[in-house]
Amino acid sequence: VMLISRPYPDWFNLVWKYAERFSETERKLIFGENAKAFYRL
Repeated sequence: VMLISRPYPDWFNLVWKYAERFSETERKLIFGENAKAFYRL
């Protein structure tokens, strides 16, 4: 809830910085799942 309540661009930038630590494959898995969750909101 806390993350979702933040402005979307700020949240996305925060997640992207964190995702830079992951490999391309892991990033796709993570963002694929997150995208599905976002569309439900």
